[in-house]
Amino acid sequence: MTNAIDIVPATDTDLDYILTQNAENVHYLSPLDADAVRRIPEQGGSVNILWNKEHRVGFLISYGADGSYESVNYQWFQQRLKAFRYVDRIVIDQAYRGRGFGDSCYRSLIEQCRCEKLCWLTAEIDIEPSNPGSLAFHQKHGFVEAGRHSVQNGKKRVSLQLLPIG
Repeated sequence: MTNAIDIVPATDTDLDYILTQNAENVHYLSPLDADAVRRIPEQGGSVNILWNKEHRVGFLISYGADGSYESVNYQWFQQRLKAFRYVDRIVIDQAYRGRGFGDSCYRSLIEQCRCEKLCWLTAEIDIEPSNPGSLAFHQKHGFVEAGRHSVQNGKKRVSLQLLPIG
């Protein structure tokens, strides 16, 4: 199995997969329910499935700069930047981790940002509690820290990351 992926819009048939994958990784993510997933396009976001041939290998939720997403992390970027795409979450199915699908997803996402003439790809990474795998992954792709703040009433601290798109 090669690590090439297609990023395609999610359909209703993908909802259970998204919710299951999110629940399995909720210690690094915010909880999601079906209604929240269905509202994402109304808020200026997109929900995509990562496919490798006939296999779903993960999902991606992201937002454009002019969305109405009520995330303090997204709003932090929105107050400071224009022409960006915010990665809310990328989840690679546990069965497919370590095979380069995350790298392939980011390469595709960066190319999409270039085509859309965006200046930034943004994300946040948990630093308390720590998510060292995600931090190393984003640093490998050239992301740099632009700030930090506490969320969820001080239960989490996040690093706000930027990748300049050239």
